[in-house]
This record gives sequence, C-alpha cells and structure tokens, in this order.
Amino acid sequence: MGVKKGAANFANQSYSFSFGNQYDIKDMSIGLNVAANYSNSYKFYDDVYRGVFFKDTDNKSINDLDKREVSTGTISQNEVLWSTLVGGAIKTDHHKFTMSLVHSQNGDGKAAEYYSQNFDETKAKLYKNAIEYSQKSVTNALIAGKHDLGSFQVTWKVSPTYSHILEPDVRSTRLSFDDEKGVYDLKLGDGAGIDRFFRTLDEVNVASKADVVYSFAQWSGKASKIKFGISNTYKNRDYSILLYQFNATSNFNNFSKDFNQILSDENVWTPESRSGMYVVGNRDLNNEYKANSNVAAAYVMNELPLTEKFKTVYGFRVEKSTINYEGHYNNIPLDSLVHNEMDILPSVGLIYNVIENMNLRGSFTKTLARPSFKEKSNAHIDDPISQTVFIGNIDLKETMVNNFDLRWEYFFKNKEIVSVSGFYKQFHNPIELVPFELSPNNIQPRNIDQSEVYGLELELKKKLTGNSARFKVGVVGNVTLISSKVNIKDVKVDVNGKSEYDLRVENAREGETIKDWRPMQGQAPYIVNLATNLAYQNHDLNVSYNVQGAKLFLVGSGILPDVYENPYHGLNAKYTRTFGKENRSKFSFAIQNLLNDGFEQRYASYQADSETYYSYSKGRRFSVGYSYKFF
Repeated sequence: MGVKKGAANFANQSYSFSFGNQYDIKDMSIGLNVAANYSNSYKFYDDVYRGVFFKDTDNKSINDLDKREVSTGTISQNEVLWSTLVGGAIKTDHHKFTMSLVHSQNGDGKAAEYYSQNFDETKAKLYKNAIEYSQKSVTNALIAGKHDLGSFQVTWKVSPTYSHILEPDVRSTRLSFDDEKGVYDLKLGDGAGIDRFFRTLDEVNVASKADVVYSFAQWSGKASKIKFGISNTYKNRDYSILLYQFNATSNFNNFSKDFNQILSDENVWTPESRSGMYVVGNRDLNNEYKANSNVAAAYVMNELPLTEKFKTVYGFRVEKSTINYEGHYNNIPLDSLVHNEMDILPSVGLIYNVIENMNLRGSFTKTLARPSFKEKSNAHIDDPISQTVFIGNIDLKETMVNNFDLRWEYFFKNKEIVSVSGFYKQFHNPIELVPFELSPNNIQPRNIDQSEVYGLELELKKKLTGNSARFKVGVVGNVTLISSKVNIKDVKVDVNGKSEYDLRVENAREGETIKDWRPMQGQAPYIVNLATNLAYQNHDLNVSYNVQGAKLFLVGSGILPDVYENPYHGLNAKYTRTFGKENRSKFSFAIQNLLNDGFEQRYASYQADSETYYSYSKGRRFSVGYSYKFF
C-alpha cells in the first residue's frame, strides 16, 4: 500500500527498426513496410505543490487569500511503449490497394507521496501514498483503395480500431497524523481513507469513407473539380470500475508511517481477534456506463476558377450524430438517446492571385466539436496521483463554431513562405472546465452560452543562405496574437439561476470593478513558435523555442479565485552528424528545456498576493542517439 523508494532505473532509452521496399512484377508494383519501436522512460518530480485557497469572506480583505489546504510531495513515473506496423500496397497504372495493421501498447506506472496540511477547523495533517499502473493498447487495421477512372478518381477506406485500457489496482492511502500524540490514525473526518479500485475500458471504433472527384473544364476551359463523398464512424465503449474501501474496527490503532504494514497478517480482522482491518466493496453504479455513438456524413464541394486570377472553393457537409448512454444517474437506471443532432456545415473559400507567387485568401466555415464519452457521462474519475476528480456531465451539448479567416501569403522557392492571417471565431455552447466552488479539486466540463475569439498570425519559413552556400541557415516560425471573450452575464452557474457575473459581484473585493466578460478557459493570449537550423557539410544544429501566454486554466466560482497557467518557455537544441560509408551512420545529441523552466498554475484575485495552485519542476533532459541505414 506504500510507495517504494529508491527503485532501480536506467537512462531513458528508445529503439526503432524499419524496412521498406518496392517490387516490380509485370504490370504492377508491390510495396512493403515493416516497423517496430520500443521506448522506456522515467520521470521524477521532487517538488510537487498543490494549494487550495479561497477569497476571504470579508470583502474588505484584499491582500491575502484564505489558505485552506497545502500538499507537497514527489511524483515518479515509468512508461514503457512499444508498437509494430506491417503494411503493404499493390499498385497498377489505374488502381492502388493498401492494407496495414498497427498495434501500440504502453504500460505507465506512477507513484506519489504527499504531505497535506489543512488550515480549516480540523487542522488535519495527512500523509498520502498513491500507486497507479495503467496499460493501454490500440490495434488498428486499414484497408483502402484508390482508382483512376479517367475523369473520375475514387478513393475509399475502412478502418476498424480496438482500444483497451486496464488499471488493475490503483491504490490510494491517506492517514491522519496527530502531532501531540505522535500517532497515525484512519480518521475519515480528516480526509483519511484507504481505497483500491480496478478500472477497465474497452472501445471499438469503425471508420469508413468513400470520396469521388470529378475533373472537368469550366466555361473558359480552366480545370475544375467537383468532390463528393460519404462517411460513417461508429464507436462503442464499455467502462467499468470496482472500488474497495478498507476500514478498521474501533479498537484497532496499529498504524504507522510504513503503509506496507497496514494489511500485514497481524493487522487483518479475524473472527478470533474481532479487531483489525476489513474491506468493504462499494460499487457505485453511477461510475459505470456503456455508450455508443454514430456519425453519418455526406458532403459535396466544388473547386471552380472564375477568372484567370480568381478561384473559389465552396460546399457543405451534412452530419447526423447520435449518442446512446446506458448507465445510472443518482443510482436510477438510465438508458436513453442523450444526443441526436442533424448539422449542416457550409464552407466557402475565395482565392485571389494578386501577382505571381502571391495570394489573398478569404474563407468562412462552420465547424463543430462534440463532447467525448468521458465528458458526456455521469462517471466520477478519481486520479490520486494529481489529487483531482473529473466529474462527467451528461447534459453537455455540442459546440458550434463560425470561422472567418483572411490570409495574405507569398511563396518563395523550395516551399518557403511568408504569410499574415487574421481570424474571427464565434462559439455557441463552448465547453469549459469548471471546479466546484467548495471542492476545487473536483472538476466538471460545462457549456457556456457564447464566446468569441479573434486574432492575428504571422508565419515565416525561409532559407537565409543560398543553395550553393557551404554554411546554410534557415528559420521557421509563427507568432499568433489572440483575444478571447466570454460574456459572463450569460453563464449560469448557480441552481438558483445566478450567473457567473452575479457571483463575482457578490464576492468582489472592496474597490474591485467586475467586467461583464473574461477570457475563454484554455485560450492563451499569444503563441510563439520559433526554430532555426544551421547546417555545415555533415553537421546540423536545430534550435527551437516555444511559449504560450498565461491562460485561464480553471474558471473561478463564488469565493474560489480563477486559476491561470503561467507561460512555459521551452528552449530545445539538437545536434546531428552523419558519417561513414554513404553517410549511413547518424549521431545525435539533444537537450530539452535548456532554460530549466517549470510548470506553474497560480490563483488570480484582485490585489491579492498570488498563490500557487499546482507546480513542479520539469528539469532538463539530455539524450544521445545513433542510427544506421543498412541500404
């Protein structure tokens, strides 16, 4: 029941092998691809911090947040991942058939040790251990064809996938500690408890589609295309959980900091001793469900040149989507159609060729995002490693998005480009993660009414030296500035019908002005991705940098402040050198997180000192690699 310290480990390692070839036999070509990958990696974070802070009930108090609970500790992780691929293709002058089979599997073991201090009336101190192992596997088959029938090109594919997730024994142990008496105890009122749960998820996904492209010449002889097709995606999921809670008789107090002694033979209840630990099975039917979804779609689009310089691409897509859910709600059986929508998604794009290699593009598209099975459920998914609980929301609706884009682009040689884009998006029923007011570690996805996003993006891909230069320099990057808004007067968060705006006003600090809007949850105000490549003969150096601005991670509610995720400055470098006969050998050396930046999420409240919600150091990662091409 307790974590093991000092477990043996080795350097992170990965291996890969691939083979591919094409064989010409009479009037056809046969291709073959085989690949295998294996990796084993370790992570260790020794300064994990999680804090629960509320706004003071006294509205005149603005300098400090009210500290409720602080947890500090360590998290370790060992992940093993392997995958295999076998694929083949048969190609003739007018037909191509492909088939592939991919299997990927990983085992992910995690352990955490925390010390937690409550600062409410109980003043409880808890020692926590959590042990978790998760095994995930995905098996995918793909059968596809492409046929050239003169003016018609037909493509089709069928792709079934089977996914399996097994968490065979997640263990969470929390014992309270009395400073004065120097003893450990299983006081449930302090938040102590001993749980073991077994979770299983099975999902079958079958995706299929067929597309037809008809090529023709429009009225002035310019090439035009009409494309139409159908698709269908069916998913079926079965999620189950078994939970066992361990309790102690009232006359048992043989607890210590060694959690592995809790279930030793002498501590287990027997009919003779009438004292000790015993187990209770607690099956929560609300946490188990079966669900299936189906999305059937058809579309048509036309690529049509109107003049020598002006072209349009337009069309629409029709989607019929359903979700059936079988489970329980407040322990009452639920077996119903919880989602049934028909959506028409039009799109239109205009392309104007200003001069050679320069285009001006404008487009409008209507898109959508549907909630996942996990989000649209009644399940409570406990993660003792991160100390959070994800709570599904069976009433979630799909999100509709209107997208408006305007783009200027200029092309250089060798696929180099510089472009400037402006965009505007309207969201109806977007989904946000919202914590419970008095339990901020319990998180639930919820719809809000309306939101909007607009921004500007600059993209550049350019070589700074010529192709004949011995020393070559190239740069790639994009910078995006984004503004997002949610009208919080339309966000209902209270059972009495109060809006988020109402609750913020009720809990405003003295002198604080509440705006009627805030940023969207999860949307950064800027995104920067930059990379440069330096090459000299067989030497190559790549340096990359990326950062996102502070973004709203959890939406505050009532006395709970907003939580923002601070920017993470990722600076990475990789050096490679090829050598040997025909440069078949390659050596590489890489460093990740050169700046040694960490992960940090912090509370934000009017004029209050900033407090940490969740943080840990990422550390630097160094790696070396070698690869060899046999032929």
